[in-house]
Amino acid sequence: MRSALFAPCLRGLPPAAVSLALALTLCASPVGASTLTIKVPYHSSVFEERGERNLGYALFTDERLVADVQLDVYRLPQQRSSSAHYEELMKLSADAWHERLAWVLVRSDNGVREQVELPAPRVVRNRMRDRGPNAPLPMNCDASTECRTFEATIDFGPLPAGSYVLSATIAEGVASEFAFDVRTGQEPRWRDVYLENKAIHAKTYDEYRTLTLERIRLAPEKVSLVWDLIDRSLQHGTLEKTRSYVAMVRSTVERRGQASGAKKIDTGRSIEFLRKFDEELGDYFAHRTEWSMSRDVKEFKYMIRSRRTGEVLREIRSDER
Repeated sequence: MRSALFAPCLRGLPPAAVSLALALTLCASPVGASTLTIKVPYHSSVFEERGERNLGYALFTDERLVADVQLDVYRLPQQRSSSAHYEELMKLSADAWHERLAWVLVRSDNGVREQVELPAPRVVRNRMRDRGPNAPLPMNCDASTECRTFEATIDFGPLPAGSYVLSATIAEGVASEFAFDVRTGQEPRWRDVYLENKAIHAKTYDEYRTLTLERIRLAPEKVSLVWDLIDRSLQHGTLEKTRSYVAMVRSTVERRGQASGAKKIDTGRSIEFLRKFDEELGDYFAHRTEWSMSRDVKEFKYMIRSRRTGEVLREIRSDER
């Protein structure tokens, strides 16, 4: 296992955030102390299968397989076996150490395993630093023993859909591997994750709106998506479209109230907030060049401010979040 002198390996994956682009940390189990670690960007999706909730990880076919590789070279006086490969690895060139990495990509679909030829890796980033308690720079004092760290970012390009295992080896026993999937983004399980990622990186409001409207169509009860669209529309959309999105929220609130038998007073408060919000839209859009309108997510209220002074001109509050 990796020494506790360094940041611990992630043998299990961390809980996924929204999403995205996150990283999978791949940990080696070397004979000696020196370790190799790979981080690969990924997306996550929670899905149900046979009555159980599972967490899946994948890249998409229109993305590139990029690996962040880190090699820590060190030895421990009290551990004789930690000297294995130490002298060899310490002689690696700072500029060309990554050329010594042996990469293997195996595809495994429907129980059939086959090695896939990887294109020549393109080095995006490369550096070497000496770390330890006596390092001259504070940023390099993040290890409790003397350590030479090699880091590189390797771009392998896109992959077709399938299930894969990527592994790297630089010396006998110093290796790392991880299993991951590649998906098209059209699969029902992955469609919303794919659309969300595209929306995050959308370059225009129209592109964002198209992607988000499809997400809303796939999950009409997810009101938070509509509020996100409203926020964008306040800045770049039209009054008519913004009001149509407010009507979407109202329709969902009313439908939920009827389905759950919620108290009329609770639904009424939400409807009242939406009515007040809608009433303010006409005045806001008439002065949008002078005013800005934004949402305080924590308190769920909207504030209209002067673009020139930043002064809060009006607040629209809700008791319901």
